[in-house]
Amino acid sequence: MVENIEVEVDGKRYQCRIEYKRMRNLRFRFSKDGTFLVSCPYRTPRDYIEKGIAKYLPKLEKRNEYELPAIGDEVYVFGEKRIIDGFSGFNEGEKSKTLKAILLPYLEERVAYYSSLMGVKKKYQVKVRDMSTRYGVNNRSKGKLTFATLLVYYSKDTIDSVVVHELAHDFVFSHDESFYSYVFRYCPDYKLRHAKLRKHQYHE
Repeated sequence: MVENIEVEVDGKRYQCRIEYKRMRNLRFRFSKDGTFLVSCPYRTPRDYIEKGIAKYLPKLEKRNEYELPAIGDEVYVFGEKRIIDGFSGFNEGEKSKTLKAILLPYLEERVAYYSSLMGVKKKYQVKVRDMSTRYGVNNRSKGKLTFATLLVYYSKDTIDSVVVHELAHDFVFSHDESFYSYVFRYCPDYKLRHAKLRKHQYHE
């Protein structure tokens, strides 16, 4: 059983996901997208959970190795903090839809640009999907490039590095030396950009 709630702690509003499981003790942590996760036994009283959130959330935020992509209505968009009115009150589906609508036009433009620059003959269809383990997927047989919604938080140069990576798969499917020769030819600072992705460093 999963429940999504919003809480206010020290004047900040946070999205929290409560997961009820067969377990003995409560567990608190941040996910990579900035959601505060609570795992707890079935039938745990709500007031007990909320007291735990108020106690542990500030402590964990200070220790959190990743900067949060969104706090309240302030959201990283293309590496810069912006205000999206009402964002903190959106449910997960509404947030995803809003972010996809921002990201997709940019990706379509950059895929077209790099396809021309790199000599990619195939006209790829561009999609955005919620993915937590991949930043992009190239389905050559279907002519489709799919990118993770969370890329919207990063700078445009970092997003472009993912576009180059996926288009390079049009020439080489594996991640061997010849593949990276394509990548570095069109994205010389690819290692720096990839490091920003791994560290969840949204800004420059």
